[in-house]
Amino acid sequence: MINKNEKATNLLKGAIYINANTSEPCRLVKIVPCEGVWLENSFGDGYGDTVAFEDVFYADRDEVTDFLEDLEVANDNTKVKL
Repeated sequence: MINKNEKATNLLKGAIYINANTSEPCRLVKIVPCEGVWLENSFGDGYGDTVAFEDVFYADRDEVTDFLEDLEVANDNTKVKL
């Protein structure tokens, strides 16, 4: 469950946050001034969809680890195997 006290401020591109709309950890890809941010999950979904600033929350250590593990799996699945 997302803790509303953990709303993210001072956002950093490349950092992992929680998208309150999907409740999943996502990497911040772009900050759109006065509108929100673009977040993408470990499989690249969500890129280009603007998420309001108030829907971005800090991820805890476990959520960041989950994102990184899923990213590793996604990258392994997209490599060309000869």
